[in-house]
Amino acid sequence: MINSILTVENLSLSLSPQKEILSGVSFSIAKGETLLLCGKNGSGKSILLRALKGLIPITKGSIFLDDIDVSKKGNARNASIALVFQDTDTQIVGQTVYKDLLFGLENLGIKQEEREERIKEVSSLLDISSLLHKNPMNLSGGEKRRVALGGVLVMKPQIIFLDEPFANLDYPGITQVIASIMALQQRGVAIVIATHEVEKIAFHTDSMLILDKGKVVEWGTTKEMLFKSEQYGIRIQRVNGLPLPFEEYSWRN
Repeated sequence: MINSILTVENLSLSLSPQKEILSGVSFSIAKGETLLLCGKNGSGKSILLRALKGLIPITKGSIFLDDIDVSKKGNARNASIALVFQDTDTQIVGQTVYKDLLFGLENLGIKQEEREERIKEVSSLLDISSLLHKNPMNLSGGEKRRVALGGVLVMKPQIIFLDEPFANLDYPGITQVIASIMALQQRGVAIVIATHEVEKIAFHTDSMLILDKGKVVEWGTTKEMLFKSEQYGIRIQRVNGLPLPFEEYSWRN
């Protein structure tokens, strides 16, 4: 667990004795690392993120944050891990972008001066300063995704989970989200990206974890794992039957 900000050991989750959703999941992520979580639809990606955050109770296994066992402390995990859902409309609550960023800070009782400083910093980081006084429901998909990310980032989480961050976005929206991810990487934030659209972001990630039927079937560096993922139903781009070079797996070089 040396240098790991999050370590998961033999995690399992069952809805009933006959229905196990996750089975023996083990992996770790270091501070500043970006992990690509992949798998076909129904492989357990979203359930795993929610369980790690503390939204769903685990059946067995251990979860460590900074080497501290928080397996039975769902509230501690919820406070330390931010999750941006695929459907960002359900996560945005403010009538303006500014009020949305302010919402969680007010609930935490953060003093006004620090609230303003955090909002200013995050807005600049994610390039949403010009959106602060707009109604978030009138924004584009990419802009909404960045606002939702800002809403959790102002809370200063240790780790950020992104669940299908490119879903239903057009090309400008995708590149906006990738730019935000790269800005977070430059800050040394630990990030887990759950997606089956690996061609958009793989080049910008450090490691890759592949789930299949709730089990870890591959885990290693993204460059090593990317072309293995095809056998588990992950789409790999090919030209004339040959896979593209690893460096081409980015929509923002």
